[in-house]
Amino acid sequence: MYPCLCCLNTACVELKQDKKGRPYTTCRMCGTRAFMHSATALRGLTHFAPQLIALWRQATAGDLLTKIDQQISAARNGTAVPAAAVG
Repeated sequence: MYPCLCCLNTACVELKQDKKGRPYTTCRMCGTRAFMHSATALRGLTHFAPQLIALWRQATAGDLLTKIDQQISAARNGTAVPAAAVG
């Protein structure tokens, strides 16, 4: 089992095969499916997932997500976000 690449829940992703024998992952928590088109991509999953979790922990430790939400809201509303608020 691997951490999910979308919701980052740990140990909730199962590796499966489709009808043609191609590998894919499916998350039991969020339902996301990720198809691996090569063995290299499948090997990369084991290296990439821990880095995503570390990045998520870093982002949630501060107010980075709040700043990103402000940028998205400003872009939708057509207003500018002050440079100091962007970080």
